[in-house]
Amino acid sequence: MFLEGSMFNARRACWLLTIAAATVAGFVRAECVSVGPDVVVRFWDAYSYGSVGETAAFSFGTDACNIGDEVLDWVGDTPEHPVIASAIYRLHEGTFEQVGMSWLKHGWAADQADRCGCGCIPAGDNQHLGVGCADAYSAVTNGIQQVMGPRAEVDPYTGLFPFPPTDWGEGGDQVFRRLQVQHSDLESTGSGGAGRYFAEVQFVSGHDSSYGNQFNNSSWQEVTMSGFDGAWTVSLTEPMGGSVGEPVLRAWAEAVPSVRITESRPAGDGSILLGALVTPAFEGWYRYEYAIQNVNAHRGVAAVEVSLPLGAHVFEVGFHDIEYHSGEEIDGTDWESTLSDDALRWHTEPFIINPDGNGLRWGTTYNFRFLSNVPPVDGSMVLQPFLEGILEAELVSTRVPNSAVDPCSLAASPCPADGTGDGQVNVEDLLLLLQWWGACGDGTYRPPADADGDCCVQVEDLLIVLSSWDMTCGFEGACCLSDATCLTTSAASCDSLGGTWNGILTECSIVDCSIPVGACCKEDGTCTEDVTETACLLLGGTWWGGGSTCFSINCGIPVGADDCEDAHLVEDGLYFIDTTKATTDGPDHSECETGGDGGQIGNDLWLRYEAVESGQLTFSTCEDVGGWANYDTDLAIYDGVDCGKLILLGCNDDDPEHPCGSDPTWQSTVVVPVEAGNMYLLRIGGWQEGNVGNAWALVELE
Repeated sequence: MFLEGSMFNARRACWLLTIAAATVAGFVRAECVSVGPDVVVRFWDAYSYGSVGETAAFSFGTDACNIGDEVLDWVGDTPEHPVIASAIYRLHEGTFEQVGMSWLKHGWAADQADRCGCGCIPAGDNQHLGVGCADAYSAVTNGIQQVMGPRAEVDPYTGLFPFPPTDWGEGGDQVFRRLQVQHSDLESTGSGGAGRYFAEVQFVSGHDSSYGNQFNNSSWQEVTMSGFDGAWTVSLTEPMGGSVGEPVLRAWAEAVPSVRITESRPAGDGSILLGALVTPAFEGWYRYEYAIQNVNAHRGVAAVEVSLPLGAHVFEVGFHDIEYHSGEEIDGTDWESTLSDDALRWHTEPFIINPDGNGLRWGTTYNFRFLSNVPPVDGSMVLQPFLEGILEAELVSTRVPNSAVDPCSLAASPCPADGTGDGQVNVEDLLLLLQWWGACGDGTYRPPADADGDCCVQVEDLLIVLSSWDMTCGFEGACCLSDATCLTTSAASCDSLGGTWNGILTECSIVDCSIPVGACCKEDGTCTEDVTETACLLLGGTWWGGGSTCFSINCGIPVGADDCEDAHLVEDGLYFIDTTKATTDGPDHSECETGGDGGQIGNDLWLRYEAVESGQLTFSTCEDVGGWANYDTDLAIYDGVDCGKLILLGCNDDDPEHPCGSDPTWQSTVVVPVEAGNMYLLRIGGWQEGNVGNAWALVELE
């Protein structure tokens, strides 16, 4: 069936949240009335992991609530548990694109908290979520790489998947498997011309799905992005919690009221949402922007088609998808577009031809766009499935070009000799002209080879094609060239010159083609400002992005050895730590366990310290003592420097006895007594394997 607008289950839509600005408030709801187990989710917190190359990584915490009347299976060592997906979207100049996604975090145990507002009846163990009970996973927990699996192995409609998933238990660098976003898709929220960002979290549960409750498992939340180049941070906006039970595409319609959202949900499979925004580009021309979100449809999408009147003009055909990563073997080849006499079609290989093909799979959104001289009308778009056996095709109501208009009455092409619409006048246009020779429009079509606008193909059209031979043409706009100069030309011509085109009718007088400059960290730890990326690379440095300054970044030379035997000797002072490439070689300590981590200190680095007098030795990443960290640090101090016989004196992850500034959940302090003349080993790492980043650590004897 095909549902339009916000026609999701009204009973679940009334599951609301009241969230205080600085506290974690509870779910509020008069009653939980769903039949069977029914998991819904809100946002809990956010975490930023830094970058590897041009890729930044993030994660979001989730707070799940069972609003059903039966306990929900949450069995960690079987497939009978939920999986959690997350994604980030950017709204910019009207377009709404997915720019990041994660692998799937597998749930392993459930708390029984009373936050749902309808009375928690605990399940009696942590392998089920009780009726009316809530369970929160922090952003750090949802970012643990070893408990993540690939998306493609999960049927999002039934919630079924194999367990353990492929490559279970593997870890990697700080972006591996986490929610990855390319730097080119990031900009600080609130800066001039910047876009807005929205995040989505989604639960998939076989138990929930078996009762038909799988259509309210997604929630979205606007988020704030800040930073530059390799130092990006994401945070939740107010009010926190998000729009519970709604897929993220509905955020587009909320932010841009002229967006129209429709839904396709055939019997026996999941939901696909289609968003459409049609806007006048300039006189007689319209910009068509579509975003299709596969919420939880196992069938997927392999082709998209809109009808056109014969002889319509179409330009700037575009496509946008999201890249899979971390070894999930999905073919990322962009969809091809084909413009025929009466339709525009985008397509990829279906599953039967390429099982790893780039079909529109669940939890992802692809964009389709074009410019046309045909005005919009209510109609249907055709979607063809990626998987066979569910349905052959589906018609989804939306705004489409009006196939009933007389194309001869529409705005003329900026390149009348280019009958094929490929931006060049060549032999293909001549062959098209010969194909349509002598034809005249009858009010229902325009011969595509009509070049002089009289709606017939004759000798005048031939003369225009010959006089325009080998021309590159189309709508013109500002083109920024590599030498920072600007040229007004067509998109095709700009591309041939290696430039960056700024869009139709943009003007060089208002476009900034300057080459961005920023801060450059050199190998000796010094910083130089107002340097281009190319100049910084020639200096052997690391460029921090356009607009960055030496004041806003750290160029400290990292200290700390990856192996205990090579521990760096330090004195009192503040030291820059970088664990992004560190391995783990130290032991676990049960007395250091926090949050079920088994006392692990992951991806550790080692320092040596000689006490010049007896006193209290402080090792800290807390802001209150000058420290800082962008990840959850764990610290330990050992008596002596014998790596084969480590004698633990003290350790700390998040000890509330030591105030740590703005984010005490990331920063740590350990204080131990030391004796003059003795040597000590200092160890710094993350609260679990794979939790890595940068920090400033204080070493001080008092």
